Amino acid sequence: MLEKVSSCEIRYQSWPILLILGGLLLLGGTYSFFQMGGVQLAGPAIVFGLVFLCAYFLTRKHLISISSDGGASIGFETTGLKRDAVIAFINGIEEAKNQRCIFLSQFSSPLLG
Repeated sequence: MLEKVSSCEIRYQSWPILLILGGLLLLGGTYSFFQMGGVQLAGPAIVFGLVFLCAYFLTRKHLISISSDGGASIGFETTGLKRDAVIAFINGIEEAKNQRCIFLSQFSSPLLG
């Protein structure tokens, strides 16, 4: 039920270690190429750095997580949805929950009982 929803979250899931390793390899390879002139070490470092950077951006996911007050949560990817549509979805859940709570509070009113 909607009144059991405790939180809605929009977040990115990523592997920042890929970004760090890619940046370090890219910088190290570039430094090695210009300072030492060695393509043998610089070439693979730059290639692996670019691979790690691409892997970081390709594995980054935009997720929605909906949690209940009991602790269980539902998570799903928002592949293909624009940020405005995702925010409208979250706002729709919050508005529906608000309307449901207002509706239920009418039945627990001391004036009715």
